[in-house]
Amino acid sequence: RDFLLATAVAERFTPDLADAMTGRTDSAHVAERLVAENLFIDRIETQPPWYRYHNLFAELLRAELRHTQRAWIPELHTRAARWHFEHGAPMEAVQHALAAGDLDLLAMCLADGWFELIARTDTAFRSDVLARISETDVDSSAQLSAVLASVDFISGQARSGSRRLARALKLRPKNPSPSLQAVLTFAELLRCANRGS
Repeated sequence: RDFLLATAVAERFTPDLADAMTGRTDSAHVAERLVAENLFIDRIETQPPWYRYHNLFAELLRAELRHTQRAWIPELHTRAARWHFEHGAPMEAVQHALAAGDLDLLAMCLADGWFELIARTDTAFRSDVLARISETDVDSSAQLSAVLASVDFISGQARSGSRRLARALKLRPKNPSPSLQAVLTFAELLRCANRGS
């Protein structure tokens, strides 16, 4: 039961992700047993395999989790975000960090995955993700300010982009991480392009 509830917060999962979320070491066996018992789960034939619950069953599990163990949900999303971040899936990490309400983790994921956010997602996805971050949180983070400045410049919102970039530069630590420096440089290039420089 705990396995089902924990893994239901993810749209899909691998055995490794399930292990990270549940603290178990036998998730591959459990997932295969669920498939064999035809328990509203599909195996996606990839290597390694991914698993996905049928939509209605997943919603039922999530509702049960909210009803019986609501306090566990942020921790599950944090574990999932960290796993996705470590396995090179920054946008999935961003979604889980948002759901966890972990601002530091979210900033780290966005700073690391800024290029994927800008180059490989559509406007609707970016709008949905970014609308869920408060302006107060953005204004307190160099990473978030820099990423949102880049999105603003790309969207033609030069005034907002310039304000956010100035905030990011003000908050930038003396020795910024390579990912933060990269997104700051990109935002500055976009600002120059918007000015026609």
